[in-house]
Amino acid sequence: LADGNGGIRGTSNLTLATAFLVYAEDQGWLQADLARDLAAAGLDRQGRLARVAASWAYLAQAHVTGGGAAADGKPWGHSWQSSLWVGASGTAALLTWDHLDPTTRQAVEQVVVDEASYRAALPPRDSTPGNTAAEENGWDTHAPAVAVALFPQHPAAAAWLRAAQVRAANTYSVAAD
Repeated sequence: LADGNGGIRGTSNLTLATAFLVYAEDQGWLQADLARDLAAAGLDRQGRLARVAASWAYLAQAHVTGGGAAADGKPWGHSWQSSLWVGASGTAALLTWDHLDPTTRQAVEQVVVDEASYRAALPPRDSTPGNTAAEENGWDTHAPAVAVALFPQHPAAAAWLRAAQVRAANTYSVAAD
């Protein structure tokens, strides 16, 4: 699904989990018996990397910048949770960046840059009675922070960093602040 807690959020989170298993193996943190079990299930290191790339191909084509749609026929992006989703899927790309092919890297850049720039152009959310907006401001730091981590030399990197800082500060601020 293009919005809510369905397909894109689940795909992003699973992409992060899969990428972390690649990273853990690269760091020597993955126990040999677990690596064997993963391989027996068709998830050896190359299989995991292929899944990260395939997830990113889907995420990029289904994004508003990709011209396609998610499984529900609608594109995703620029929504109330899309920065959160980029937090997971973008971190997956960061963990596996050196192993991603140029096409996947381009797909990641397309989505992450767009979502970070979109979020940076908006003011942080303010609280209203019954809604602190803390959760949304917290997860709105994700896309800008991931963008800075992946593309620190990008012309918009300073704006992304500022957007992440402002949202982080506004997560737990109160009127007196």
